[in-house]
Amino acid sequence: MTRVLVTRPEPAASTTAAKLAGKGYSVTVLPLTRIVPLPLSSELPDGRFNAVVATSANAIRHAPAALLAALRDLPAFAVGESTAETFRRHDFTDVQSAGEDAEALAALVGGQGHGLQRLAYLCGRARMPNFEAEIEKNGMEIAAFETYDAEIVPYEADFLRNSLAGEPFDAVLLYSARAADACGYLLDNDVAQPALFQEARFVCLSARIAGALPGRWRERAVHCALPEESALFRLLANP
Repeated sequence: MTRVLVTRPEPAASTTAAKLAGKGYSVTVLPLTRIVPLPLSSELPDGRFNAVVATSANAIRHAPAALLAALRDLPAFAVGESTAETFRRHDFTDVQSAGEDAEALAALVGGQGHGLQRLAYLCGRARMPNFEAEIEKNGMEIAAFETYDAEIVPYEADFLRNSLAGEPFDAVLLYSARAADACGYLLDNDVAQPALFQEARFVCLSARIAGALPGRWRERAVHCALPEESALFRLLANP
């Protein structure tokens, strides 16, 4: 039976684990990051926005209700169908998705013409600057609203020894660059049990995530063309 390590934060990790178990995998859950909401000013956004954008579903889930209500009538643009669907679940009706990454989202937004002059960006504290730089390069103003942070979960070696015990892992699922960095640290510093991962594939949601792994682990990393869990599962099933 294929043994898989799921590293995404809870509660999503348990949902993913249940899906994989239903497909016949042996699953161990070890969240390497945890999502924490960030306090925002109680004041509503200053001035008029023409659209709202998000590169992560977590940015929408943890946004204050008043902020979402103030932006709900705007066109919404998202990276990936999961993030787009999260907009819809929060009653946004005009939603478009860029299928690949933040650069693709910037191209999608930039292709809308001159109607989008000022954007509200729902985001996490840790993010790549490329998206905002591309938006500003297109002559648009972007205001970032940091609604969450992804903290690395600290683990003791004894805890990991007990949690990871068993047969070697065949695959590790990585959903963020921060988790990939944390995973590499645990393995390279013998906090985890590197011997259990010598033959494992590191199945990553994007090329950027794969690139965050240290060199010797990156050699066995594969990544999705689209940042969707369904694509991750297909990659897992087809070595």
